[in-house]
Amino acid sequence: SIYVAPQSADVLKTTQIPFVFALSPFAKLDEKERPPPVIEYEQGPVRCARCKAYMCPYMEFVEGGTKFRCPFCTANTAVEQWYFAHLDQTGRRADIECRPELYFGAYEYAATKQYCKDGVPPKEPAFIFMIDVSYNALNCGMVDTVCRNLESLLENLPKEANMPESVIHVGIATFDQHVHFFDLNSKQPSMLVVSDVDEVFVPIVDGLLLPLSQARASIRAVLAEIPKLFAGNRVTNTILGPVVQAGLDALKCSNRAGKLFVFNSSIPLAEAPGKLKPREDRKLLGTDKEKQMLSPQTEFYTKLGESCVKGGCSVDLFVFPNSFVDVPTIAQLTAVTGGSLYKYQYYDAHKDSRRFLEDLGHSISRQIAFDAMVRIRSSAGIRAVAYSGSFFMENTTDMEIAAI
Repeated sequence: SIYVAPQSADVLKTTQIPFVFALSPFAKLDEKERPPPVIEYEQGPVRCARCKAYMCPYMEFVEGGTKFRCPFCTANTAVEQWYFAHLDQTGRRADIECRPELYFGAYEYAATKQYCKDGVPPKEPAFIFMIDVSYNALNCGMVDTVCRNLESLLENLPKEANMPESVIHVGIATFDQHVHFFDLNSKQPSMLVVSDVDEVFVPIVDGLLLPLSQARASIRAVLAEIPKLFAGNRVTNTILGPVVQAGLDALKCSNRAGKLFVFNSSIPLAEAPGKLKPREDRKLLGTDKEKQMLSPQTEFYTKLGESCVKGGCSVDLFVFPNSFVDVPTIAQLTAVTGGSLYKYQYYDAHKDSRRFLEDLGHSISRQIAFDAMVRIRSSAGIRAVAYSGSFFMENTTDMEIAAI
């Protein structure tokens, strides 16, 4: 990194220095930093008419305050009557102290309907916990750890400022070679099994996703019942693709954005979409062909991740393998959707449960935003040529992220 930029074109061309901009939305604030102010205008954000850059301290007001000049594209934009203010002798607006967007480097707008998907304010988001109940998952102790601790971790669901409790809806499902959904509408929840994994669907909508305040007793009953229901399960070959498809369908049916927490113990070998082949070959390690093992063996999970982004569905994977699980392939689900992957090789509940529960608690409780779109605007002469991170790009300018 450097702290000065070449001033002349010749020096810039000679040095060939690439400039990198690191963007961290919702970065944790230092104790000396103030949170970005939130601005609410009924008319929506004030923007440049040509390049759509948002109002910032470098916008220059001209012609008595009736127009402003954009520092990015230098175009002039007329100031609407509701935003007009007179200028003093130095060219500063008289109301600058009442407009945080005119003197803060970072601020937030409350989104108006035109910035919401389909022009409708979004419903409350949802978290769906999808637990592997195959023989391997039960044997290593993962299922028992999740079922004993999930209820207490849910008490820390993220909530809006000034809200007494979280509005996030919660759902629970399990899977092995089939997907099992739980209806949380009553204190004695029922289980619905979807065995058609080639065209997976959600058998219920109303009782699948409920606020924690309404479903607390049902969730407690389900978590207590899961280890008993599958105690004798001897299934070792599991599915993964249909599990994520089912979770995505559940969110789409309820018209919500959300996140899937998928707890998986083995490579998906069962006959179903997303089936993978064991391809571990230790002879390739340290050779030129090693990169073959570190690349996805199929585009299925990349395409599925892109579908998730379109549905506002992020995926967090918690993997508990005791053999090859093909992380390069299944990790595409998290890389494309803005999710995270946590891996606990040879998981031992006595040794690893503390680390696992801290990771899960962090993933559940941290501040989160859904259906994000990121676009970088720069002044003339500077252009972003490459992007790196966990997101999906359908074009060359917009980063689409299911959750940040």
